[in-house]
Amino acid sequence: YPLVGNYGVAERHMESDRIHARAVVMREGVDAEDAPTAEGGWLSWLCDCGVPALSGVDTRALVRHIRDKGAMRGGVFPTEVPEQRARELIAAEPPMAGRDLVGEVTPSEPHELPPAEGVAERAFVAAIDTGIKASIVRNLRQRGVRLRLYPAYTPASELLAASPDAVFLANGPGDPAALDRVVATVRELVGKVPIWGICLGHQLLCRAVGLETFKLPFGHRGANHPVKDLATGKIDITAQKEVEDRLREAERRYRNLVEQLPAAVYLNAAEPVTLPSGQQVYPILYLSQQVTAITGYSPEELQNDPTLWPKLVHPDDRERRLAEIERTDRTGEPYRIEFRLIRRDGRVVWILNNAELARDDAGQPLYWQGIIVDITAQKQVEAALQEAERRYRTLVEQLPAAVYASAAVSVRLEDGEAVYPIYYMSPQIEAITGYTPEQHVADPSLWVRLVHPDDRDRVQAEIARTDRTGEPFRVEYRILHPDGRVVWVLSSAGLVRDEAGRPLYWQGLLVDITEQKLVELARREAEVRYQTLAEQLPAAVIVTAAQPVYLASGDPDYPIIYISPRITEVTGFTPEEFRSTPALWFQRIHPDDKPSVAVEAARTDETGEPFKVEFRFQRKDGRWVWLENSAIMLRDQEGKPLYWHGLLTDITGRKRSETLLSGQLHILERIAQQAPLSEVLEQLCRLVEEQAPELLASVLLLDQEGRLRHGAAPSLPPDYIAAIEGLPIGPDQGSCGTAAYLREPVMVRDIATDPRWAAYRHLGLPHGLRACWSVPVFGSTGEVLATFALYAREPRGPDDREWTLIELATQLAGLAIERWREQEQLRYQAGHDALTGLPNRALFLDRLEHALARVSRSSRRLAVLFVDLDGFKLVNDLF
Repeated sequence: YPLVGNYGVAERHMESDRIHARAVVMREGVDAEDAPTAEGGWLSWLCDCGVPALSGVDTRALVRHIRDKGAMRGGVFPTEVPEQRARELIAAEPPMAGRDLVGEVTPSEPHELPPAEGVAERAFVAAIDTGIKASIVRNLRQRGVRLRLYPAYTPASELLAASPDAVFLANGPGDPAALDRVVATVRELVGKVPIWGICLGHQLLCRAVGLETFKLPFGHRGANHPVKDLATGKIDITAQKEVEDRLREAERRYRNLVEQLPAAVYLNAAEPVTLPSGQQVYPILYLSQQVTAITGYSPEELQNDPTLWPKLVHPDDRERRLAEIERTDRTGEPYRIEFRLIRRDGRVVWILNNAELARDDAGQPLYWQGIIVDITAQKQVEAALQEAERRYRTLVEQLPAAVYASAAVSVRLEDGEAVYPIYYMSPQIEAITGYTPEQHVADPSLWVRLVHPDDRDRVQAEIARTDRTGEPFRVEYRILHPDGRVVWVLSSAGLVRDEAGRPLYWQGLLVDITEQKLVELARREAEVRYQTLAEQLPAAVIVTAAQPVYLASGDPDYPIIYISPRITEVTGFTPEEFRSTPALWFQRIHPDDKPSVAVEAARTDETGEPFKVEFRFQRKDGRWVWLENSAIMLRDQEGKPLYWHGLLTDITGRKRSETLLSGQLHILERIAQQAPLSEVLEQLCRLVEEQAPELLASVLLLDQEGRLRHGAAPSLPPDYIAAIEGLPIGPDQGSCGTAAYLREPVMVRDIATDPRWAAYRHLGLPHGLRACWSVPVFGSTGEVLATFALYAREPRGPDDREWTLIELATQLAGLAIERWREQEQLRYQAGHDALTGLPNRALFLDRLEHALARVSRSSRRLAVLFVDLDGFKLVNDLF
């Protein structure tokens, strides 16, 4: 073959462990890697292996010479070697006939190869390795053969001792007549073990059974050398006739195939003839029937009139066609041209005319063999595509972004960097990157260099992911503009595939998003400032949808857009809990406050007026707190509602202060109205318990005997109240008895361990009372009137606010008790005689009035008993 190396070379296709040829002579050598499996170029491989090669030789002439003269010795020498010296070296080479080349390729030791991986063993074969091909070894192993390769001169006894299932005689170089030792080994094996061979091995087997071989003067070509039966003198040409029959059948099938092609096939003379008119034409030797469908003329019409075909060519294309004919006549290169023909019916059709010059073995031209294809439809499609491409290009080049198309698979540069060749880049790329489309197409690595160093790893990771998965590519990154600016771009691309799903190219869009990024940066900075401000406010900031979504329960749910972390401090719930629990805000509002809150929410939703309500809210820990919710409606430029922006503030402290003040005024009012002491003291305890819901309040009154009596304790268990009734004051008498005795506050932090409660802890602990803080209540003259105490259900002392409550309650209790005592004294004096202390007429009339009133209400009867003491008035008047 005149051209060598166009497929490249690959180790996997090697049939031997090295090159055994000492030199290579060829007409033309190519250092290409066109085959998909190629690992290197042919010429480079020869250089790496140290094998000299000579090109530019007329190898066809050389082959013909060897065919006529027989095999001969030759050499390839550098130009500096004198011819005479070269001839001497060639003459010193031993002739091929009788030369033992097997010794140069056979192994020195036997070695065994198992069946191919995953293949079960089916046979054990011993091979006499006279230069075995790698493909023979591979094929035997793939068929389950365990193969042992023996040196060519291994004796038969050693082979038989291995008990193989068969012996294989391999191929190899040289003349079998020079291998008598191997022939002797094979002769001993015949009849004792199955034997088969190939090439040289077949020839060795023939010699082993008594046949002779001799070296032909040139390479054997099978059927080119007929075999003569020496006994009859006949030559069996059955096979030749069978070949002739097959050739005729092949020709018939070929003609049928040609005449069924959607194209016209023709044969033209290799050289033109000149007509009397001086016009040169190419006689048509053969023309298939399909030409009628293309031109409207029959093959016979075109063959009989050689001038007809040139006349059919469109006038605008004749000069171009003649130029292509002249070129191919001059060079002998293939003829290929597209041009228009005018059919018999006047229609214009486009045709593709391809032809090649066929030559004989001597290289002489025989004829032009060509094909004519009607490509009118294709041209129409191309025209439509060109128009569509024009419109698409116009559209693309007016987009505010750069459109690009790049290779589906990367290529590696000399430095190892992987880049994607760019097929197309729209003009807008220059405004984005500062480089023209031509610069990007010419240098695919330019894009890689433009990517900001801090973004390259992220971009490369996205490229690797989309190359691996075929998924769309989308990434935002920075590029370095040649004027020093940093430009943000959004690159997005999709992988275009053919109908079979094979990747064709990446088609993408590159958008300058620098302004957008600056806006985003400003927005993020504003968000940070807003978030910082929101999180520093002493209230929770809440941004919700402008309109609620009503749940199945009827509760309104305002989807949360933003909620500050302080919501946890206010309500006990996290922002995530508020987002994940619809209508959580409304569900935790006190039942008594829900109706008013719902009405106000509905009103402000409808009117858009500011929303402001106060309500009780149950925290996550179960405690009730007062909250104030105020919000305003934010709108867009057209006045449409966007969202509610509000604050949720804990006003429990303020509410308690208001309640405390209101409670104090009410208690003072009741005192002034001379309400019963028990009522006043109970209101005082309840007021304190409202301010500190986790505590229990108690007032014990000190009697004349030094014992504490029940005054008020609305939340203490009745059993406990009864148990401590009449508690004597003194040291270690609990909190209250000790405080009254010591005339100072007593803060018991843990009833279970404080020794002052040793005698009473069994009364308090069962009721969950763990701490008790008691303060003596003093009168205006300094005497102890009572004790005020607060009980806690966990061991601890009072905080500042609780201590303030204790002080306030103590003052109010002292005032109420003193006022009650004063009123009791006045009532006593009004109803009793100042001298004797006996009840007087006023008391009698008061009791009589009350008795009569009770009788009238109960329909009972009343009796009055008069006792007359003689002389009592005189005694009374005198004293």
